[in-house]
Amino acid sequence: MRSPFLKIASLLLIASGAVAGVTLLSPSSQAESDALLGRDPKVSYGPANYDAALEAVDRDLALARQRVDRAPKQWLGYEGLALGHLIKAQLSGSFAELSAADAMIGKGLILAGAGKGPAIAASTIDLSLHRYPEALEHIEDYNGFVVKRGEAEKAEMLAQRGEVAFYSGDYSGALTHYRLAFDADPSPNTIFRLATWHKYLGDFDTAIELYTRGALSGRSATPQMLAAYHLQIGALELQRGNWDLAHAYFKRADDLFPGYWLTQAHIAQMLAVEGKRDGAKRMYREIIERTGNPDVMMALASVHEFEGDERAATTLRSQAAELFDKRLEELPEAYFDHALDLALANGDNARALELAKANFEARPYGDAKMALARAHTANGDPRKAAALLEEVVASGWKSVEQHIDLAEAYEALGDRAKSDQQTQMALALNPKSQRPEADLLAFGSH
Repeated sequence: MRSPFLKIASLLLIASGAVAGVTLLSPSSQAESDALLGRDPKVSYGPANYDAALEAVDRDLALARQRVDRAPKQWLGYEGLALGHLIKAQLSGSFAELSAADAMIGKGLILAGAGKGPAIAASTIDLSLHRYPEALEHIEDYNGFVVKRGEAEKAEMLAQRGEVAFYSGDYSGALTHYRLAFDADPSPNTIFRLATWHKYLGDFDTAIELYTRGALSGRSATPQMLAAYHLQIGALELQRGNWDLAHAYFKRADDLFPGYWLTQAHIAQMLAVEGKRDGAKRMYREIIERTGNPDVMMALASVHEFEGDERAATTLRSQAAELFDKRLEELPEAYFDHALDLALANGDNARALELAKANFEARPYGDAKMALARAHTANGDPRKAAALLEEVVASGWKSVEQHIDLAEAYEALGDRAKSDQQTQMALALNPKSQRPEADLLAFGSH
């Protein structure tokens, strides 16, 4: 059974300042990619650990609330408050903070009037919530403004337009905008987006080089941002089967920015695949106690299931399902993919197909198309699944998952030759992809 996964939050809003001197060189070898572990990126400023970062965000939120209280009819205050809640949501994984960000930007937009006011904040929040048509409307509003705030802001809006294109399945258009944004301002925001494009189109080396150059540039060198670069590189190494190297990057991220729950979840899964499952379960439980995060509940459920404890796994997935149901009611686009993974894990195939269709309608890109294909296979329609997955391959998307999913679809169709061929293609990309322990990789494994 395929394990659920969590899409890593890149925490772009928390980074401040531009990364200077980042240039795309020739693709790095693995030896070059792991050289970052032997370097000592210099920390310039910023909170030293997760708890200190939360305290800083809370201070900023308190100031933002004071501004709103002093001028409750001005949209600027609500813009600042909305972004503060979004930053805390991205850091903590809190649904309440994400919901508050959406509510506050809504108030700001009402006060500003149509086509005015907090366009950038509104598009940023809509992108975080996977509401791409709405985000594009705000990007267009910004483009109509007479007064703009400089090159960095223009680069961000180019990058956001690229993000809309990417998650709409227009990879060529996305790359054009990402490159324009990167050339104008090679900030963490543009680095992360451009690296994500290279990752999903199968060019891990260039993605790793982008992260490495960003980490070593000396700009935006907060502990949190440096840890984010290491976390992303570790995830890429994880996806090509370099589990030990990935674990080393995750540990380094935890050293740079201690206490961050998402880094700890990455480490916990590595303990699980290494056979240290008691330690993994203990770490997961501690994270759940701190955050109540349903994705971590799903990861812990996978460990229990791997050990044959179906009762514990079912209990955890039921708890996660309750949380996702509440989130789907308020912010559905943001949680379609998480909830459909859980539905597939629970064997609720009809529900999974319903969610997969909604997810694909909201984001018709490779990942969502693969999820829809998995749901069709689970519902007894592997022919439709195979057709969708062949479209993914033809689009230029390149991932281990598409080959695993195609292998399962062709197996269900009785075409053993094509199924074996796809399995071999998956193994060529990740030699560990067929190991039973791979089902325990819930974070950064996609």
